[in-house]
Amino acid sequence: MPADHEVKLQFDGKTVKPTILGVMNVGETVSYAPDAGNIRVVAFKVEFPSGSPFKGVNQITDSSARKLEIGGKFQCRCSMTLADGRVVGWDAVTNPESGGVHDVQPN
Repeated sequence: MPADHEVKLQFDGKTVKPTILGVMNVGETVSYAPDAGNIRVVAFKVEFPSGSPFKGVNQITDSSARKLEIGGKFQCRCSMTLADGRVVGWDAVTNPESGGVHDVQPN
């Protein structure tokens, strides 16, 4: 069964940002998948460093659908490992703009 929200992690050659369409609400489901165009991605990571909309989960590395359990605004950091071994995306010094905000509305 598909998730209510399918978040694509877009790689533009430097940054990795989540594409979140529409309003997300507690109780809905969300899944994540990389989208780097013609570039092959072997792994991805979405981290929530200061709280997560998922109870007990602050890092996601697969495309499984997860239930949004906590309302609020949650900053995430996004990165990908490309087929050539390069890791692209969030870095505190060189690429802090990779990532985004999940705005999850309470019921």
